[in-house]
Amino acid sequence: VVDYLASRDDVSKEQDTPVVGLMGVSLGGMITQLVAAGDVRIKAAAPMISMQCFGLQRAWKMWAPRVRTLQVPFRAVVEAQGGGVQGQDADAEIENANAFRKLRIDLNDELFDKLGIRDQIEGAREDFIREDDRFMRELGVDEAVCKTVYKRMNPHLLDGTLDGPCLMRCIAPRPLLLANAGAGQRCPVESVYDVFQRTRDAWTDHGKGSLLHLYIATSPILHHNTREDMNLVINQFLRRHLMGQEDEETNFLATTRADGVPLEPVPGQSGWLFSGKAQPLEEADKDELSLQDKLLAMLVPGDLLQRRGLTREKLNRENLKRLKSEPPSFERAADTFPSPSKHSELCLMVRDFEEKAAALSGGSFNAEPGEGEVPAADSGLQWERGYLKGDAPHEHVPLLMAKQRGPGKKPVAILLHGTGSCKEKMIPHLNTYAQLGFLAVSMDNRYLGERAMARELDPDLALVTADGSLKWGMEGSASLADRLAVWARLSRPARLASYQMAMRRSAMGESQEHPFVYDSAWDVVRVLNYLCTRDDVLWQDDHPMVGCMGISLGGMITQLAAGCDVRIRAAAPVISVQCFDLQRAWKMWAPRVKTLQVAFKAKADQMGVLARGDTKADIKRAKDFRKLRLSLSSDLFDSLGIRDQVEGAREELIEADDRFMRELGVNEDVVKATYDIMNPLLLDGALDGPAALQAIAPRPLLMANAGAGQRCPIESVVDIFDSSKDAWTTSGCGNHLNLYVATQPMIHHAGREDFLFAALHFLRTHLMGVRDSSTSSLSRGSPGGTPVTLVPGLSGVLFNAEEEDN
Repeated sequence: VVDYLASRDDVSKEQDTPVVGLMGVSLGGMITQLVAAGDVRIKAAAPMISMQCFGLQRAWKMWAPRVRTLQVPFRAVVEAQGGGVQGQDADAEIENANAFRKLRIDLNDELFDKLGIRDQIEGAREDFIREDDRFMRELGVDEAVCKTVYKRMNPHLLDGTLDGPCLMRCIAPRPLLLANAGAGQRCPVESVYDVFQRTRDAWTDHGKGSLLHLYIATSPILHHNTREDMNLVINQFLRRHLMGQEDEETNFLATTRADGVPLEPVPGQSGWLFSGKAQPLEEADKDELSLQDKLLAMLVPGDLLQRRGLTREKLNRENLKRLKSEPPSFERAADTFPSPSKHSELCLMVRDFEEKAAALSGGSFNAEPGEGEVPAADSGLQWERGYLKGDAPHEHVPLLMAKQRGPGKKPVAILLHGTGSCKEKMIPHLNTYAQLGFLAVSMDNRYLGERAMARELDPDLALVTADGSLKWGMEGSASLADRLAVWARLSRPARLASYQMAMRRSAMGESQEHPFVYDSAWDVVRVLNYLCTRDDVLWQDDHPMVGCMGISLGGMITQLAAGCDVRIRAAAPVISVQCFDLQRAWKMWAPRVKTLQVAFKAKADQMGVLARGDTKADIKRAKDFRKLRLSLSSDLFDSLGIRDQVEGAREELIEADDRFMRELGVNEDVVKATYDIMNPLLLDGALDGPAALQAIAPRPLLMANAGAGQRCPIESVVDIFDSSKDAWTTSGCGNHLNLYVATQPMIHHAGREDFLFAALHFLRTHLMGVRDSSTSSLSRGSPGGTPVTLVPGLSGVLFNAEEEDN
């Protein structure tokens, strides 16, 4: 039809292409989205009561209303197979499906309450679905039959290739409006909303978030049917984008937000209109920026912008380039590993520091033993210690570097430590990477390591003097050696005191700093600037050959730094990838928040949450909710062989942390309020795991996670992997995206030798081009989920986006 329209002389054309919009209802809507995905001549599309995810609906046991409209072929397959489940077994399946849907509804209660449709969802809509489910199951049709029929009748539908989310990404960034009934039984609104949220980055990455809309008709309630308000919204949408008519009737489309606005398009008929637009920068400026620069613009420290006379909203390509390329000032330490003071003197320094740290942070909030001595450095390597100088005391970046002796240029591996650790703790890794030919570099993250030695805790041990200049080995002050030796002997609470208090200041709005992840990611950009000035760094295609590996907090920094700076050619975040917003929604936020507890407790005290809440009831509700959540991922847990551990030991760890934080007065409201100030744009997705990962694409990325880790739940990690992999596969680089899940023996949030083996040889593969027995094990995923053994006695499952896509 579009071919025919292109031949007519009464059809408007732009650059010889007909100006065509497409709108369809129900089946017509499904055709609309498929045609718009495959034909770029469709300038704007508006499918009505049709958008869905067939794969999700089958998994969520909400497939029956759609299948009933197509029942003849499904019945035919049942008959050809000799009949379906009968009698008591059929009744049991029906009851199981009913119970499962109830769990699903509980997981979306916030959305239903916001839209004001929860009663209808739990009542009339569920009655429709239950009736259709019983009808189909009594015919012998179940989930297995659905899969068989769709696989033959609609190939590549259930595997995602031709399902709703993929089609939407193919339409992007052209204008698209989805219109759905709030309580429709064939296109469940929670499925539609999930698809919308998971795919809107395909618009926002191009600065076109305002071209994506979702209208949900809510009052009066309706099920699978059309209505005047949906028709009017679609009509104005097509007028605006096909005719360019921006007037009073179409302007409502320009005022929507990602979190939605209530709307009454027709008197007596109302709904909610959501937009893909959730951008911190002005649209005109964002159109000029690459996806990586958009991330960078959100990460530049606020106090740095203030000193440069800039505002975040007005950042453009030119001033971002200037900020990113400011010449580094590097000061080399005279002695890399000096000898510390006598043991007795060190003990006095440690005790004094411990007392002051406890007073500063409010006591021993997380008592754990210290780490002991500074690890031994390989004396056969060439070591270098120095400092990148900043404008302010907290901006000085201590560096420790190692490489093989002798001339020659080398690829770089930046190795980042976790919470409560330091660059010296990374010495064993620096040894290994340097021995294998890298220039290995590690830094202290913000307010950790040498940067934790604040003047208010010990002016002699502090990294900087009263005027902010660097010091070591000066008369009347402790040497660099004492600073390192004392740090190694401190308890974990004392090592974290400066870090926790910096986050508290950030969460309470007392500073412009963002010490949790963001500011350290900016420091990595500064380290890259410095590395680009060295004559021993290997370059290729006008880029330095730099990779980055980080553990826990270091992994979070790794993914953000790699997302905003293409000079990082390959990245390997370990036990760190997660989706903060998902974990908040899934009541699994406490293990991460506990590591940052001082800031969240301060915010809870400010909000008075403890006085308002019913803590015991909240703890029980959260526990029950997580139990429901686990049942939705049982297939994944079974495939990895970790279901017992996830339902047992991991849940016990999460429950203990959840109880601890809630008894401090911290709940979901406090979590959101704290993150929104301390880490802006994290919970709305702009700087969360999925956004950072997709900004890395199609560069090589390896994620390594613990199967039963409580801080980075594996179901969240796999969800991110699945929702992000098309950013690699559509560029023909699916083999560059890998996820390694450690399964046996079971571990929680901890590093392990197989993680580090995978990260090391992944970077060797992509930065050195090495192909040997160590790197070959990473060249393919685990066929059919079969465990792989990278290190004797340690096994896991390796996912590869290319193989998963195939």
